[in-house]
Amino acid sequence: MTAPCLSSPAPATLAALAEAAELEILAAPAGAHAPVHAVRIGDLAPGALVLAVGLDPTSNQFTRLLTEAAETGAAGVVTRRPADATWVQARARHLGIAVLALPTALTWDEALTRTRAALGSGAPEPGIGDPRSALADAAAVALGGAVDITDHHLRLVAYSALDHESDDLRRATVVARRVPDDLEQRLRTSGELNRITHAHAPVLLDEPPRLVTPLRAGPEVLGYLWLSPVGATFGPGAQAGMTDVARAVAATLVRTATPGRDRRAAEALREALSGSSTPGILLGGREDDAFQLVGFRLRDRAALSEVDGAHLEHLVALRLSPLAVTRWGDGVYAMVTPSIDTGLITDLVARSASQLGMKLVAVLGQPSHGRSAVSQAGRELERALRVEAHQDVVSIMDLRTQCILHEPGELAAERPHLMPGYLRRLAETDEPRLDVHRQTLQAYFDANCDMAAAARALYVHRNTMRYRLRRLQELSGMDLESPLDRLLAELELRLSTPDGGAS
Repeated sequence: MTAPCLSSPAPATLAALAEAAELEILAAPAGAHAPVHAVRIGDLAPGALVLAVGLDPTSNQFTRLLTEAAETGAAGVVTRRPADATWVQARARHLGIAVLALPTALTWDEALTRTRAALGSGAPEPGIGDPRSALADAAAVALGGAVDITDHHLRLVAYSALDHESDDLRRATVVARRVPDDLEQRLRTSGELNRITHAHAPVLLDEPPRLVTPLRAGPEVLGYLWLSPVGATFGPGAQAGMTDVARAVAATLVRTATPGRDRRAAEALREALSGSSTPGILLGGREDDAFQLVGFRLRDRAALSEVDGAHLEHLVALRLSPLAVTRWGDGVYAMVTPSIDTGLITDLVARSASQLGMKLVAVLGQPSHGRSAVSQAGRELERALRVEAHQDVVSIMDLRTQCILHEPGELAAERPHLMPGYLRRLAETDEPRLDVHRQTLQAYFDANCDMAAAARALYVHRNTMRYRLRRLQELSGMDLESPLDRLLAELELRLSTPDGGAS
């Protein structure tokens, strides 16, 4: 069976790279949609976008670079924006070369990373300043061999540049910026590539030896991690370590391949949640449009790692198509339209468990109006994510009671003198039986102070219940005959229990 041909992706354009890196197009004689085939630092090549790092745009050296770039057929030149861009624009139009300006807030490394990430289908040309190259070096150190990272079309994304001896296959891959055609053909016709794509552990290839594992973001295969041995054999633990390394590499691919528009929306949502600004129309629609927030956290309340957070953001963006999605605090938050199908959220939580190994709780906030309401909606959702949820997907209204108790509970933790201290005294006088005392009080209050009903709930005799209540009153100093003492005791009990003391 003949292997299917892979069609080459359409080249990126000046406009696309300008959007990805937030560059300003000062001049584009051939139009903003002129193609860009590579991004280089001071190195001229046909179709390349050249970064004029360290050159003053008013200097003679920059003028010479513009002239040489035009003669070479470069796609354009990126410079720091001069105070007066008129001369640069006139010179660029005269020479027929595009010029783009780098904003003050952006570093050259960031510009290089963003433009190369936007190049093609998100597979940047390996080079200095690309964080994937540094990651490939780190992976090589961790795995004890030479590392190559390719995208799902087998084009080279990054490779380790440490002092590892390369064989003919690796040298050919680096030179051609992709896996050589003969190896790709062999992998496809033999079914090895299909086996690697569906594998959940590294696959060993022969002639020459390679360990290969897919780079996944949820159900999507972003590319492949290739490990070459140093010498004849792989180092100890290399095969076992590749799974963790591949997960980190995939997370980096997800982050750097995110379109500029989505990154800005994520930043705007994060700023709005923190209360430092309002996201305005950047998130789409009018200022007064309705929206809902959905929050996700790990069920065990652990903090999301950088890798897990990146994978979860990608999965949320893929499954929910939100207006924006971002990491905030210990969770991931998405802004969606109020008409969202909750079945999609349920499916996402199930997929995160099966595909990412993350057990999540998702809380759906109330519909809100006006982007200025994002901060308040975010605070309410953050509080709801901190309380106990007995379902994987729950509405914030289902947690209303626990949320109401959570805020005064935070206040009581900051100002313990506001509480009568009955539980503290029980802990001091009879710490081994503190849990029994708490259960007794909770059953008593849940039964509306009906001692017989409380005894039945605990499966103890009425006399046992009577003894327990008398004993805990003696130890704590509370008087359960006093309505005020009962009120304060129940409040202290509920506020000291994560789920509000619910049975």
